[in-house]
Amino acid sequence: MKIILTLFFFTVLFCNLGTILDITQKPIKSDIIFCLGGNKDRTIRSLKLLEESYSKYKKLYFVGNEKLLKSHIKGTARDINLTSENIIYVAKMKNTMDEIMYIDNIVKKNKYESILIVTDPPHSRRVDFMIQKFSRYINNKYIIVSSEATWWNKKYYFLNTESLLFSIKEVIKIPYNYFKYNLFIRK
Repeated sequence: MKIILTLFFFTVLFCNLGTILDITQKPIKSDIIFCLGGNKDRTIRSLKLLEESYSKYKKLYFVGNEKLLKSHIKGTARDINLTSENIIYVAKMKNTMDEIMYIDNIVKKNKYESILIVTDPPHSRRVDFMIQKFSRYINNKYIIVSSEATWWNKKYYFLNTESLLFSIKEVIKIPYNYFKYNLFIRK
């Protein structure tokens, strides 16, 4: 009986994992937009949000690898009439925790009251967890927005190899990050 219940539990968990990991919300007008990591989907979505005036200060922070970010943005910014004044590049972040700590410092320094954070949907649960657990200044001032990645479907994530692998990595990284950073970082 225990084996059947265990199998049932893991089957339900597996089938609902996409919904558990994807906690993105619809964007609302905010002070600033942050694009985590800088893959093509995140970059394009962030630029569209900026163009659609979701940033009160008309600022978009690209947090992550500068070369990767610039390669994705090269033609896109020109196509939607954005200038370099609107886009702030922040390069050489090692991981999501570095990105969260950077955002935390920017929020403190500039006293931002509302933030849009653009990331891939299955990454959103871990981003939220890390903000809630380790951030001092972001707190309830943020909304995590989907990159609108074409490969993602939270109900049927397991039918797409990229979605499935991304989800499995996130399931591993959430407890790993909890133990790794809980030992060194305190609010």
